[in-house]
Amino acid sequence: MKIDIGREKYFEIANLSFNISNRCPFCLLLPSFTPFEIAKEQNVDFHLSIAVDDQESIMQENQLVTHFSTSFGNVNVYINKTGYLYEITNNIESLGVIYANQNNDNAQLILHTTDCLKCQQLASSSVFMLYALNSVKKESLIIHASVSILNDEAYIFYGPSGVGKSTLSDNLCAFFPEAWILNDDNPVIFVNSEGYVCVSGSPWSGKRRFYINKSYIVKGFFSIKQHKRNKLILLDNRTFLQEIMPSCCRNAFNSVDILDFVDFVYDIVTKTRGYIYFTQDSLDAAEYLKNKISEKHLTNQQFLSLVMFAFSNNCNVRFVVNGNSMYPTFKHDKTKVIISNKIDKIRVGDIILAKYQNRCILHRVMKINIDKVTTKGDGNKSTETIKLSDIIGMVKYWEDE
Repeated sequence: MKIDIGREKYFEIANLSFNISNRCPFCLLLPSFTPFEIAKEQNVDFHLSIAVDDQESIMQENQLVTHFSTSFGNVNVYINKTGYLYEITNNIESLGVIYANQNNDNAQLILHTTDCLKCQQLASSSVFMLYALNSVKKESLIIHASVSILNDEAYIFYGPSGVGKSTLSDNLCAFFPEAWILNDDNPVIFVNSEGYVCVSGSPWSGKRRFYINKSYIVKGFFSIKQHKRNKLILLDNRTFLQEIMPSCCRNAFNSVDILDFVDFVYDIVTKTRGYIYFTQDSLDAAEYLKNKISEKHLTNQQFLSLVMFAFSNNCNVRFVVNGNSMYPTFKHDKTKVIISNKIDKIRVGDIILAKYQNRCILHRVMKINIDKVTTKGDGNKSTETIKLSDIIGMVKYWEDE
């Protein structure tokens, strides 16, 4: 018996939009989606239609490629000539099947149950999976974390289940009355149009109902470790990447998508700050965190603003490098570099400071043409074309200035 009735709604979470055509009378989307509903939009990032058919079955021409477990059941991933097929089971019976094209941006969920609660959960979980599969294309991703907002800045606590993410969010709110929780399970990380790493609420917030359609710039990512005393450690990029990767929802099944996912996570790592927070479950932990994080650290944009101020006063900026991303080429045994407004002959591999789309970037030269260069931020997937006239500085070693 196949039932088909039409109800269509549009939604936007962070920088990703989608529409849902609900043709199942037993499946009303969970109220958690309501804050993210938008007016009808012509160009969406993915589409999902929902129907019910208790007679539908998996055809043999589908090839099983992998499977994984989720909070809503086990998912078997098949591939066929037209795209992907995701079968959702509870180890006893098939609960539903998602048919998707090769880009995972046009999909149909066929429910094998008429239980209203199960239908709602399956619909929400299907949107979650499709969102994750499409998110890297728009430079966003879902992360398993708890997010607290304090002074309009986001503190993201991540780590394995049971480590104390929610407890730390609660303690931060208890100690600072102005603090509040944005999401307690699956917020969305994205890079905004100005290049800042931001976090948005989502319809997926675990057992606690924090379904808030707001976005904030990230103050820091905190990997939570239980310990008898409080200690905060600033991470280098490599360790930060290793810590955060297991908490990011990747849902990728081919090498191209996986590489894009890793590139984007590394882009986030290079644009913000990551910490390991050894902590105990107490209000003292919240106070300690706020005091430590309030110590002055420059963001990338603040750093570039400082450089521009120095240039305007005919000064240069000297600094010591942590990690490799800011090194010019050929002298990796050196650690002291300078951003100078004296521009020498530019070579491939040099790091330049340039004006680009109403902001300043500090990127590496990948290619040189007659009147322009192609640059790329270390760890970034995309490149920029910069006019030579827009280059205002370059990174050198101290002894070369």
